[in-house]
Amino acid sequence: MEDTIRTILRGHILLLVLLSLISKGYSQAGDYSARVNSAADLLRDCDEAVKAADGNGHVAVLAAHCIGYTEGFVDSLRLWRDVSNLNKLREPDICLPDDFDSMQATRVLVTYMKNNPDRHDWKAVSPREAIVFALHASYRCSVGH
Repeated sequence: MEDTIRTILRGHILLLVLLSLISKGYSQAGDYSARVNSAADLLRDCDEAVKAADGNGHVAVLAAHCIGYTEGFVDSLRLWRDVSNLNKLREPDICLPDDFDSMQATRVLVTYMKNNPDRHDWKAVSPREAIVFALHASYRCSVGH
């Protein structure tokens, strides 16, 4: 009987710990929206992802959103490259290394936007355009790639 009570108590304690972690994640999210309407919004999220990767404090929901967004974008570029090669279409003038990942894309984006604050009105630029500008500046294809 005593072992049964201990098992039940352990289960309840584990449940309380999990619920507190979940509620902490929601409270971290605060009023943040996963919606990204501009490059400035994406910079906010990606700045959190870089902080997370570097082991600094971060808002998890924003960091995760950025990584998902950049991962999808990098995958789309690779898909376009593969389809372009099959169908002899003109591919984008961005040549990413084979081992390029979403965290690298995130760092390139954040660095580019922070180093070029006056180049664009980042609130008026779409997130897609910001990634293209950043990747094109760092990974432009050489002639005859």
